[in-house]
Amino acid sequence: MSRPPLALMLYPRAYRQAYGDEIAAHFAESTAGASRAWQWYEGADLAGHAVRMRLRLTSAGPAGRVLAAAAPYAAVGSAVYAALAFAQLAMRVVVHVLPDGPDGFTLGLLVTADLTLAAAGGATLAGRWRAARVLTVLGTVALAVQQVFGDMYVLDGTGRMLSAVLALVMVLGCPPDTPPVGRAVRRGAAVYAAAAFLPLFGLLVTGSALLFLSLHWSVLPVLALAAALVITGPRAEGPGAHAAGTALAALPWLTYNFQVLHWELDAVGLCLAVLAGGAFLAWARGWLVRHKAAARGR
Repeated sequence: MSRPPLALMLYPRAYRQAYGDEIAAHFAESTAGASRAWQWYEGADLAGHAVRMRLRLTSAGPAGRVLAAAAPYAAVGSAVYAALAFAQLAMRVVVHVLPDGPDGFTLGLLVTADLTLAAAGGATLAGRWRAARVLTVLGTVALAVQQVFGDMYVLDGTGRMLSAVLALVMVLGCPPDTPPVGRAVRRGAAVYAAAAFLPLFGLLVTGSALLFLSLHWSVLPVLALAAALVITGPRAEGPGAHAAGTALAALPWLTYNFQVLHWELDAVGLCLAVLAGGAFLAWARGWLVRHKAAARGR
């Protein structure tokens, strides 16, 4: 009999005593004759599940439900950010706005990270949540490698890495047994992606604004999140967790301001007001739907 996986020790004791043999048998079956890379992947997946169980980030717990609601918007938001960063970098390299721009290694890592994160957003909208998780991890790792080993080249602010990590935490924190890729969620995420990307891309192309240097520009994607909440909130299985998760997904957009080392409280307040307005409209829309259904049932 093969040795039980080390990740099994990460589970809470009671859960390990109840299901440890079953988990070990499933792990042995799934990795029998597999490559070393696949064994590492299965071990990491098992460790992630154990940590979620220990932190109570399951589909049955409130924190897990909130993260499940936040995850698709976090992945799509990270993709929008990456697409805008790639467009900004491409424009500046092409027109030689920055003659002392990144070297080849740094440029390659930035392009790899941006395109991989953008692909993760596309996978989310296509309902391929497992692929979206993997691509989000790979894109964030590529960005981290650039930050650590590449030449320091900060075009979009020092908050970029923090923004990517926050989005990754939400994506990985989503319970795997509740993939957040239902039709209503994908529709809301698509509205969010378009409403967040197109206005900022238009500002970028026209040269009307220098992106990623002011928290005020984050109002646009937060407004897009509020619109997505109005669309998906009324029919969500848990309206409270859904609203909280949508609000949590706005957090990565608020990291730009760390580069100037202070909080612009007026913009933060505006973002919170926008989200609160979206939550209220979602509640009102849900109330109308329930009221009409009750009236028809009389």
